Amino acid sequence: MYRFAVVSFLILVGCGPSVEPPVGLVQDLLPGTDASNPEDLLAFRNAVYMQATDPAFGSELWKYDGTALSRVTDIEPENGNSAPARLFVFGGELYFTALLDAYGRELWKLEDGQARRLGDIYPGPDSSSPLEFREWNGTLFFSANDGRHGFELWKLENDQPVLAFDVEVGPGSSNPNQLTVYGNQLCFAAQTAAAGTELYCTDGVTPRLVMDLNPGGTGSRPTELTVFGNNLYFWGYRPDVGVELFVYDGAAVSLVADLNPGEASSNPRWLHVWNDALYFSAEDGEHGQEIWVLPGGGEPSMLLDLNAGAAGSAPYGFTPFADALYFVAHDPANGVELRRTDGVDVTLVADINPGTGDSDPTGFTEIGGHLYFSARDAVVGAELRRTDGTTVELLIDVWPGPVGSNPGGITEAPGGQVCFSGSAETTGRELYCIPQSGVPVPSGASDQLAAR
Repeated sequence: MYRFAVVSFLILVGCGPSVEPPVGLVQDLLPGTDASNPEDLLAFRNAVYMQATDPAFGSELWKYDGTALSRVTDIEPENGNSAPARLFVFGGELYFTALLDAYGRELWKLEDGQARRLGDIYPGPDSSSPLEFREWNGTLFFSANDGRHGFELWKLENDQPVLAFDVEVGPGSSNPNQLTVYGNQLCFAAQTAAAGTELYCTDGVTPRLVMDLNPGGTGSRPTELTVFGNNLYFWGYRPDVGVELFVYDGAAVSLVADLNPGEASSNPRWLHVWNDALYFSAEDGEHGQEIWVLPGGGEPSMLLDLNAGAAGSAPYGFTPFADALYFVAHDPANGVELRRTDGVDVTLVADINPGTGDSDPTGFTEIGGHLYFSARDAVVGAELRRTDGTTVELLIDVWPGPVGSNPGGITEAPGGQVCFSGSAETTGRELYCIPQSGVPVPSGASDQLAAR
C-alpha cells in the first residue's frame, strides 16, 4: 500500500505547475503512453541536457534546470526529428551530432543557447556520422565519413572539421575506434585490407601500425585499450593463443599470459584499473569466466573462483566506490548480484532479488556519496536503487508491479537531485528526478510504512 501511495504522490507532484523541484515524473513530454525517450543525459552548466521528443517539435535537444524541462533546439523545423546524440563536453562547450535533411548527421555545437553546425563533412544530405570523440593535446579527434575516404580519423581546427589521417588510403574505411591517449601518443584500433584490424598510434604527424599481431587481412582486433602504469593493455586475437591479454610498452606488443593455454581463448573482458592493479574477467579452461587481477609489475592471477567449477561467475561492470571495487557476478545461491572486493576478498553487497533469482544490476553512477544503479526483484521489477557500501535501498517504484521502469542515464542534477529516464504504463518512457536526500513520504503514509 505504501508503495502505491508514494507513486501516486510522485506523479501528481511531477505533473504540477509548481516551481519547486519535481519529485518523480518531471513532465509527460509526449502525452499518453507514447514515449519522449530522453536519452544521452549529460550534466552541463548547472543543467541536464538530453535528447527528447515532443509532438510539436519532434526529437530535439532539451535541458532540465532543476525545476522544469525546456527545449533548446529546433534543428529540424516543425515536428521533424534531428535526433541529437553523442552529447559530450569539449573545451567547456557542449557538442553533439544531429540530423538535418539537407546535411545528414553532422557535428554540432551549442553556443549561447544556439546550435551551430560545424561544417558538412559528407556534402549534401548524406551523413558523415561522427563518433569516437577524444581530446588529445587540446584538439578534438573523431571518426567520420566524407564519402571519399570512408570512415577515417578527423580533427577540429578552429571549430572546422579537417581530415587528420587516411589510414586506409582511398575510399575504403579504416574505421578508427577506441581512441586512447597513451603518453604522448594517440592510439586506436584501425582496419586495412592488408593487415586487418590492428593497433595504431600517432604522434600527431603520421599514423603508425604498431604491430601486425595477426598477419593477414583478419587482424587481431584489439579491444578495450586501457592505460595502466607506463603500458597500454588490450585484448586481441593471435592464432596460436586465441583471444588473450596483450600489452604495448611503447616499443613492442607482447602477450601478458596465455591464461587459457594453447589456441583456446581466455576472453579477457571489462578491463579496469583500480588500486594499482588491472582487474578483468577471464577464463582459464578450468574455472569458467572469473575475476582476475594483474598487479603493477606482477603476473595475472585469478582473485576468486566465485562460482566454483567450469560454469564461471561472469563478472562485469567494475566500478570503484568507497575504497572498494564493485562489480556484478553470479553464484548458484544468489544469482546475478552486486559484489565488492577490497583486492583480497569478495563480498556480496546484497541479495537484491532473494534466492537464486537475478537482480542484474546495471548503470552504476556515483552521486553524493552513494552508488546509484538499476536492479530488479520479483516484486517491483527493475527500478532505481542505491548503496552506501553496506546496504541497498529501493528509491522509487516508477512502474508498480514486477515489470519495472528500467532506469537509464542516471545523472546528477541541479539542486541535489538525481535524474534518469524510466518507463511507466500510462506515460511511456519519460524523465524522472528525485532528491538525493530521499523521496518524501506523503501525509498519512508514514503509518503504512511503519506497519509494512
